[in-house]
Amino acid sequence: MQALRCQDMLQHAPYILGVEIVLTLQHLHDLHYESLCSFSIPKIQAGPRSSCKRTQTLPAMLLPHDAELYVMYRDVNDGIFVRTAAHNSIFILQQHWQQLANVLPQDSVCRVVAYKNKMGNLMLGVYDLLRVCGDDLQQHTVFERQKVLYSLFAKQNAGNTIVPHWVGEEGCLLTHLQNKQFISSVPFKIFNMLCIDAQTEHVDAYKIVLKPLLID
Repeated sequence: MQALRCQDMLQHAPYILGVEIVLTLQHLHDLHYESLCSFSIPKIQAGPRSSCKRTQTLPAMLLPHDAELYVMYRDVNDGIFVRTAAHNSIFILQQHWQQLANVLPQDSVCRVVAYKNKMGNLMLGVYDLLRVCGDDLQQHTVFERQKVLYSLFAKQNAGNTIVPHWVGEEGCLLTHLQNKQFISSVPFKIFNMLCIDAQTEHVDAYKIVLKPLLID
């Protein structure tokens, strides 16, 4: 049920999605529109799985409680557009998040996870970078794309509510999640892990990975 909630309920959407692009599509350059439509958010497969030796080297990230996934595109005219996994429509990103332009170059696409931190502040965690300045990065590994992502954040500041969201090997994250001190240091409540490199019939698909139970 939580996996479905991440995709479909979209409780954070009223604070992220701006005007829906419907009547003005013809005014967008075809290349810009195609660029946005060609990048999507992989579906989250139903049912969680446990981590095992075979999956330990796959890229995964901590999944915050009540997380939602979005894909965002900045065009060459500095417009920032956003899509969700729950709708085919394209929306303008609300003005509150325009500081994303500080770290996302023109003609670039990123994937983000939206969540509330332990202070109750809505955050955008940028976890993947699919396109930079017109160059498609999808042929690179998730870890290689993370290096580019963190280099962009190292050059500019996007404010306190737009942050890079770390992706590591599933086995490494599993080890960290067995450390209570680490869990308490994370600025958000953790639901589980999310493997972001699983594929089903050559279609990108994410998978919920159960976090370990801590026994006193």
